[in-house]
Amino acid sequence: MFVFNQLRSTLAAAVRLNIVGPMEAQILLHRLFPAAEKIVVECEQLTLDEIAQTAPLLDLWQGAQDRLYSRLFQS
Repeated sequence: MFVFNQLRSTLAAAVRLNIVGPMEAQILLHRLFPAAEKIVVECEQLTLDEIAQTAPLLDLWQGAQDRLYSRLFQS
């Protein structure tokens, strides 16, 4: 379900950015679904140590995002 939601969210962003149309996004989702299922099957055997990654510097930058003058999202 997680992989499907990630794929769908990526395609939804492409639709909002006018990279693809809504119907083309549905076609792409249908075409990419077998590859996504294959990825899920391949990743099921991975342990937590094999899939975890850290990026402390990126975490610090993300934490300081609200103090930047030109933020990506104004709230």
